[in-house]
Amino acid sequence: MLVDNNSEAVFRNKVIKWLKKKNIQINYVKNKKFNSKIFSKRKTCFFIRNKINYGCGLGHNPGYDFCLKNDFKYIARIDNDMSLPNNLIFKLSNRLDKNNKIIALSPKVMFYHKPNLIWFRGATIGVNLKLQKQCASYDPGHLDDKVFKGLKKTDSLVGCASMMRVKSLKKVGLSDPDFFYGEEDIELSYRLLKQKVIYMWT
Repeated sequence: MLVDNNSEAVFRNKVIKWLKKKNIQINYVKNKKFNSKIFSKRKTCFFIRNKINYGCGLGHNPGYDFCLKNDFKYIARIDNDMSLPNNLIFKLSNRLDKNNKIIALSPKVMFYHKPNLIWFRGATIGVNLKLQKQCASYDPGHLDDKVFKGLKKTDSLVGCASMMRVKSLKKVGLSDPDFFYGEEDIELSYRLLKQKVIYMWT
């Protein structure tokens, strides 16, 4: 699925051109339900286009809502500036399959041009006197080493790369539209934490 948050036509057309080159059928979503038989016939990209830039909070919600209404098992959110290693989506879903206590996962995120440096490997959430959620990432820019490998508990997912159970999102609700950019993942994680445990998989 691709959610286009009102990007410029030149970038949107590049994506559409790439999908066609890969012989991937584009199914423009006009309603909340789809024919599941489409999946078995051909590779399909469900395309949702927002009319305006709603920001990160509200902008992702049409995609989340589509997955909820169609009873998907997991939702993986991958932002457009991410480069994924092979089989990452499968590996994340496999982790969730094997452990029902985990409701959501984020992978360790590295700097693209400096792949030995960590950009994100988990976070803690604090609440100040005004009840505003605050998040402090663990040592961004730290060199990767064995200390940061394995399954670790974290308070917050990273918005650019995460996977969660659809049933968990259904319980807590969609992203808060009041968070335009940069905090929507923290706020959603804060609600998810009240259910069970969130993990980093590094």
